Amino acid sequence: SGGSMNPCCTTAQREELLAADSARSDAAVAQGSDVAMDVPELSTEQPNFPVQQPPEVRDPRFLGSDLVVPALVLWGPAVVVGALLFTLSWGVLCLALTVLGLLLALLAPLLLYLRFYLPEGDTYLRILMFTYKIIFFTRGTPTARGNMDPTKLRPRRRLVSEPVDLALNLSIPVYSEEEFAAAEPSTGDIVADLFERSIALLPRRSTYVPSALYFRVFEPGEDPVAYVIDRVGELYPQLNEEWPDKQSDEALARLCVAGLGAHRLEAVSDEGKQRLVVRTNALAGLPVRPGLGRYGGDCYLDSQYRVVKIVKEGGLHGHEPLARSTFRPGDPEWPYVKFVFRSSLFALVTFVDHLYGLHMLVANVAVFATYEGLSADHPMRRFLTPFLFATVSVNDNAKNNLIGRRTMGERNFAFTKQALTVAWSAAPSLVRLGGIERNSFDLDFEQWYNTNVKGRLTDTPFRKSQLRYWRALRQFVAAYLEAYYPTDAALQADPEVNAFVYELTRRLTHALNAEGHGSVTNGVMRSDGTEVKAPTLRSMLVCAVARICFEVTTGHEHVGNVGVYAQDVSFTAFHWVEGQTIGTKNGALHQAGLLAFTATPMPRLMKVNDEDDWSFLFPEGAPGARERAVTAYNDFQAQLRALADKADRETANWEADFRSGARKAPDWPIWATNPKFLECSISV
Repeated sequence: SGGSMNPCCTTAQREELLAADSARSDAAVAQGSDVAMDVPELSTEQPNFPVQQPPEVRDPRFLGSDLVVPALVLWGPAVVVGALLFTLSWGVLCLALTVLGLLLALLAPLLLYLRFYLPEGDTYLRILMFTYKIIFFTRGTPTARGNMDPTKLRPRRRLVSEPVDLALNLSIPVYSEEEFAAAEPSTGDIVADLFERSIALLPRRSTYVPSALYFRVFEPGEDPVAYVIDRVGELYPQLNEEWPDKQSDEALARLCVAGLGAHRLEAVSDEGKQRLVVRTNALAGLPVRPGLGRYGGDCYLDSQYRVVKIVKEGGLHGHEPLARSTFRPGDPEWPYVKFVFRSSLFALVTFVDHLYGLHMLVANVAVFATYEGLSADHPMRRFLTPFLFATVSVNDNAKNNLIGRRTMGERNFAFTKQALTVAWSAAPSLVRLGGIERNSFDLDFEQWYNTNVKGRLTDTPFRKSQLRYWRALRQFVAAYLEAYYPTDAALQADPEVNAFVYELTRRLTHALNAEGHGSVTNGVMRSDGTEVKAPTLRSMLVCAVARICFEVTTGHEHVGNVGVYAQDVSFTAFHWVEGQTIGTKNGALHQAGLLAFTATPMPRLMKVNDEDDWSFLFPEGAPGARERAVTAYNDFQAQLRALADKADRETANWEADFRSGARKAPDWPIWATNPKFLECSISV
């Protein structure tokens, strides 16, 4: 029930990491740091800072007064003086001065802007966010009809790929393999790729000391949410969720049962009682940079969904490798322990479930299996097109800007370099995505639900809403497949279907095999590459395709759309000063920047207007096949609208109960399975 030590490290790894961490801490002290490396004083619980939406009017002001006006101020006098010199027949000097004025007009405003934009941020973040501003204000929101021209789909081919830094047994396609893009990278693409790889070379601070200018903290009562919205502004995405209460024990229970930890909720026997737990102690043994707090904590709830305790490995601050300390509501350390747990969950879900589980594993493997196994006009290739839209470029951006060394991921998380490497290598055993866990991948979500969830304490409204969405999605896939393959013989006769299923299961097994074992269940994977026989092939294909679509839509919405968490470092922080219950200003900007950067809009899943309709992608096939496929699509859209209406009613009921003071646990609102918020594919 949680008594095992941290699975991220072997004993030898733990000792090596702890020794390295201790040496760095000693070095920080020797350099004159005023950080106390012993037990710091704990800060008190923070007030509830309300969720704030970014400005709705997306006004590219920086293209006006921020840059143009300073440019005119500098260039104007240069031109006037140049013209005067020209009248005096000093042509060469006139030309030189004019060119110099032009260069100053271009460079000086930019340098001044980067100096004063995000003053508490570092150079890396300033440049990255400035670049993203330019991209943000020069692009539109993609739609199915506007951005999915089937004539631009590439032929079936072997993809050019690169290995992923830190992750084992994983590679991703290069940017030039993106669908709906030019076959050869343009000069702009090459420059952008060079920029992404070069910006990571900017230095990253390895020690975090309160006396450093870099380490600016929030004043007591200062609102970190307002601070983020003021600094990041329109770049921050619009938010769906409401969290009027963030700091209470009730809010912590909601976080575990219906919020970011809902997919990690486990039923256990503890102290002679049936309880629930969300675990993050897998991170407790991993060293962090000097001055920062360590991750960790397993949060236990009773059968009424009330928080009863948090168990921390390594003691309160994680400096005692063999200690296990239990903290309960009312303990003086309780506010700090709750904050550490919430922040640890945020970090664990982000880098394991989101970056590794959804981007690098599910979506990435689906791209390989689809593009290498299915022709451009194949019915299943056309079906998966919206669900894999822009996934190649998204994951290429993630590799260059989130996962690699010295990129946003490493700069956000508190881990030392060695600890981050260990954490990534352990990701296959740490991932928890409802059947994608502990080195296994269960294709049939409903079968996994019936075996592991149904009738148990973990059978929460969150899981029930996932099941309703899964059934609608699976029914859609099955009906579509039947439209083009009415008989098992027709399906079995298609060699590309067999190639797709084989490649999907082979790559999943290989990726999950990072620790020496891995499996894909509800399917047959033969080592000699022979075909999977029908009717197993049909059921396996339906589950595999439905599972891909399930994870890149509702799965990604749940673990990836984390705007309410990222905008408030008193709620959850990727890193924080040891002993504090709120992150730093620099940390607030970094995690808000990461969230803004990864919130690229994608085409809507639920049809709102004709631009959202992707049924035009369905090929003709045999007589009547396309018509049957379009009927299946329309039925699916009707089911999505019904699910959205149900979710809206439940949210309205919860809001009314909250205002009246009634406790409705575990019936907290669920936004991640509401189809009106879902997009077709993953984003970054």
